[in-house]
Amino acid sequence: MSCPACAATGAERPYVNNHLVLAILSTVFCCQLVGLLAVFQAGQVKFRLATGDVAGARLASRRALWIALLNVLLCLALAIVGTAVVLGFAVMKKVD
Repeated sequence: MSCPACAATGAERPYVNNHLVLAILSTVFCCQLVGLLAVFQAGQVKFRLATGDVAGARLASRRALWIALLNVLLCLALAIVGTAVVLGFAVMKKVD
């Protein structure tokens, strides 16, 4: 499959990873709102490649990756803080 801009030169469209699997997994297992932003950016990669915007596809790919990773890190941070709070209350209850 070649892009419209590549048709004149005969070059093939370059491969740009869209990180869709990571975006979907972060949506399912972490915050859905932030995950949907990552899924949207991952979808933009294919659209931009189809229109011949390789630089825009690479930018959307980086955004999808960073948003999905941020979603996973926020989920882990909330899990750690939540565990610490629960353990703190358990220790306080045991002391009393």
